[in-house]
Amino acid sequence: MKKEEAIIQAYVGEVINRKQLNLIDQYFAEECYLRTTTGREVRGRESFRQALQGVFTAFPDLYVTIDELVAVEGQVAYRITAQGTQQTDFESIAPSQPPTSFRFSEAFFVKLEADKITDVWILMDMHSLLNQLNRPIVLAEPVLEQ
Repeated sequence: MKKEEAIIQAYVGEVINRKQLNLIDQYFAEECYLRTTTGREVRGRESFRQALQGVFTAFPDLYVTIDELVAVEGQVAYRITAQGTQQTDFESIAPSQPPTSFRFSEAFFVKLEADKITDVWILMDMHSLLNQLNRPIVLAEPVLEQ
C-alpha cells in the first residue's frame, strides 16, 4: 500500500468514522483548503474542524466506506459511500420528520505535502442526497424561443 493511501484510509477511519476531531492536526496541513460541489470553501485546519463538527452534529451516525482509492505521489483520488441519518439542520436544510436515512456517493481529489492533506476537492451526489432527505431539486423548465 502506498503511503498516501494509508493516510487517507487512516483519516477516514479515525476522524470520519470514529469522529475523532482531535486527530485532524495529524492529517491536515494548517493552511489546508477544501471546496465542495455546493460552492462551499473552507480554509484552514481549524475552520475544517468546525465544519466537520457541524456535519457530525447533523449526521451523528455518519459512516463512510471507501469504495475506490488511487494514489500517485502526492495525490489521491477516492470514492466513498456515505450513509447516516440527518438529525439537525445542515446547510439550511432542516431534517425531515421522522428523520430520514440516506446513502450516497462522493468523490475526493486530494493533494498532500509532507504527508499532510493540503487541498481537497469534493464532488458530491447532491441530487441523490437531497432526494433521500425529501428535499428534491426542482429544475426550471427550459425556455424555448419561437
